[in-house]
Amino acid sequence: MDSMTKPGNLGRNSLRHIKTFISAVFKLAKQQGYYMGGEPCPRHGD
Repeated sequence: MDSMTKPGNLGRNSLRHIKTFISAVFKLAKQQGYYMGGEPCPRHGD
């Protein structure tokens, strides 16, 4: 993920979409009992 954030690779909106997708996947996994930890992509300062 760090390599994708280098300037010129992906835009700000693309990174935000990736973060939202990952967050949704973990939220669903948590709801269905597949993941017991906290949210890996907390929404700080979006």
